[in-house]
Amino acid sequence: MTISDGLDPRVVEHGLSAELLLEVVDAAADSVMILDRDGRILAWNTASETLYGWRREQAVGRDADRLLQSWHPRLAGRTDTLLGEADTWEGELKRVTATGEERRVEIRWRRILDPDRGVPLLIEYGRDITRLPALESEARLTAYRYRNLFQAMAAAFWELDFTEVRQMIHGLVKGGVTDLPGYFAANPEFIDIAIGATRVIDVNDKTVELFGVPNRDALIGASVDPFWPKESRHIYAGALLAAASRAPRYSVETRLSRQDGALFDALFTVCWPDAHRGDGSVLVGVIDISDRVAAEARQRRSDLQYRTLFHALPMAVFQMDTRGIQGMLADLRRQGVTDIAAHLADHPDLVDRALEASVVADVNAACVRMFGAREPGDLIGLPSAAFWPSSGLGTFQCILGAAFAMATGFEEDTRMRRLDGSEIDVHYISHAPEELRSQGMVVSVVADIGERLAAQRAVAQLRADFAHASRLSILGELTSSIAHEVNQPLAAIAANGAAGGRWLAREVPDLEEVRAINERIVADARRAADIIARVRAMAVKDEPSYEPVCVAELIEEA
Repeated sequence: MTISDGLDPRVVEHGLSAELLLEVVDAAADSVMILDRDGRILAWNTASETLYGWRREQAVGRDADRLLQSWHPRLAGRTDTLLGEADTWEGELKRVTATGEERRVEIRWRRILDPDRGVPLLIEYGRDITRLPALESEARLTAYRYRNLFQAMAAAFWELDFTEVRQMIHGLVKGGVTDLPGYFAANPEFIDIAIGATRVIDVNDKTVELFGVPNRDALIGASVDPFWPKESRHIYAGALLAAASRAPRYSVETRLSRQDGALFDALFTVCWPDAHRGDGSVLVGVIDISDRVAAEARQRRSDLQYRTLFHALPMAVFQMDTRGIQGMLADLRRQGVTDIAAHLADHPDLVDRALEASVVADVNAACVRMFGAREPGDLIGLPSAAFWPSSGLGTFQCILGAAFAMATGFEEDTRMRRLDGSEIDVHYISHAPEELRSQGMVVSVVADIGERLAAQRAVAQLRADFAHASRLSILGELTSSIAHEVNQPLAAIAANGAAGGRWLAREVPDLEEVRAINERIVADARRAADIIARVRAMAVKDEPSYEPVCVAELIEEA
């Protein structure tokens, strides 16, 4: 902003001199000074001399804060930092005059740009409020605090002119309308007209940011209509009804529109302070809750997916409340226990306590069927002791060990107990991520492996039967082979023995022939012995032996 921006265009066109402008400033009733970027005084009017006691030639060129000993409760350094990034600031400073007298001064600052040199300047307007009456001083302080609160809040604040809308409602009542909710529902165009008639008196900087408008001036005096989408106009009707019933406030979650038409989730609050009731204005607060609403929507989707998966799984699923066990294990850690397995071995009663401390919080349909219940309520609330027989306690102790180590998972084949007392073979999986463990919950998945184990036992028996049959088959083949091999030399021995007997039965025995037959009997006996030796060697996996053989004799023997 430049100096000329704050003047009527005709003033600029007429080319009024800087001297004339300074004379106008010098005639002002309030203290007016111009400061450079370092806080040094460039201009000092007559009212400033009167207020602070320093003549113009004494003040110009001096640091304003040092000269006047400026003080503000929120600052320890230069006061012009109160402006921040803004171009204007209003507030109160304490200053000391040339005679040492302390003054309370109401300050208005406006940052401008020197049109000749292009450097920033600060124009200060000051008014002595040291001797204001107590009530006026308190009112000014309250207004000051309100302005600071109005601007400093992280919520978007609107001050709205409700006068015309109030007159519209008064006209309805005067015309005989007694059921305002019914009238609003039957005449939605009334709400549209009322929204259009609601005008902006003031907004804070957060409103400018949240609703995407260029500046406050773009909203002041304008209608709120562009910021109320059709889907949320019933909320405005609710605010009117709250006003008609003299409710102190009305707060609800809804959707509002930014200037570019983008919708966002908002917490909308309207109130009618007593001080505002007479002038027809209302205060509206808007907090952007889009992130929270989106997070809640994600959480609902996640919960729905979890519940759908939980109940659709064909395997039994327990959701266990393990807060009792977590408390026990935390006590053990505080006692310095590090080896949970050894500690449980020395204190077996802890296992019994843990079995009672873990309770079923929820189950799915497959769990109801597997454990022989009629409905989930038959299982919910039961302690773990109802499902762990003595044959499965080893697994439960391992589960405690995993929980003590804060492991996220554990699984093992084990045995569990149904409601009727019968035991089943299961594959047990415990799932305990940090998110669930922090809520004192653990999810356990149980798969019935009884049929699988029965099938494994059947396969093992079948393998044993096949092995036995194979051994019998091999033994039969071996026996047949041995019999075949041994029968040949035995048959030859028997034939040669019979022939030898016939030769000896002759009147004149042929001893040469008998001698030859006897040699063949001896050779066949040795052959039978060699066959037995070779079979034994094959059974004990002896190394094969090689020796020269006369092929002609082998053929002749065959």
